[in-house]
Amino acid sequence: MLRIGLVIAVAVALQLPYPYADSVNHTEIKRDTPDDGVVLCRLKFLSDRQEAGGFGWRTDWPLAERHLQQRFAEITTARVATHGAGEPVHWIVEPVSAGLRRCPLLLASDVGTLVWRADEVDQMRDYFARGGFLWADDFWGEASWAQLLFAFSQVVPGGSVERLEMDHPVFGMLYRVREVPQISNMNFWMGSGRTDERGDESPEGEVHAGYDSNGHMVALLTFNTDVADAAERESENPDYFDTFALDGYALMINILLYAMSH
Repeated sequence: MLRIGLVIAVAVALQLPYPYADSVNHTEIKRDTPDDGVVLCRLKFLSDRQEAGGFGWRTDWPLAERHLQQRFAEITTARVATHGAGEPVHWIVEPVSAGLRRCPLLLASDVGTLVWRADEVDQMRDYFARGGFLWADDFWGEASWAQLLFAFSQVVPGGSVERLEMDHPVFGMLYRVREVPQISNMNFWMGSGRTDERGDESPEGEVHAGYDSNGHMVALLTFNTDVADAAERESENPDYFDTFALDGYALMINILLYAMSH
């Protein structure tokens, strides 16, 4: 669990009435889209199957991005790019999109169903070679793990994936995260009272790092946990918010800070 200092710091930052209003338009990335601050990019990818509770690349989108950016602006001094009536800017990008190069950080959910087209492999290899970074979240069980590892090997040839120990700097960027929170999707938790969405195949949440052939970290993989759901669902159920928001936001904010500073 998180130390008490985190509870105080995040509780102060989350004083707003518990839901944000959730009506907002979302568009594909455009040339004139503002990017004078932190922008989150959602990776739009092909899936070859459907996981229980998953919706492919749309999983946790768009509210995870919106709420995370709003909380990130509250808790840190970083400037979040906004447009219109102060809405955070977040983009949808495909691997072959010219806008991919404007996205230093990609978010992707339900990545255990991800498959690349041949032209996407080339573009993603170029993206990582240029310093791009991927946060892959919300994939559960052995089949999804194997599929994500294969997809990673296609776009980061010669790379490796290693589980992070809790003394890794990512767990202490702003908050001291002492254990990886296992956060299930809200409906699973409400129906079962459990967080292990794949039973014996998902006993605990894990964080893994993906490295290129030179040993540079190019990806963080939050496995057997749906960390982004703590942001997406915060406006829907106060019990879910109270149970998962503090731990979820602490890890998410640490991940963003690590990705932007490394």
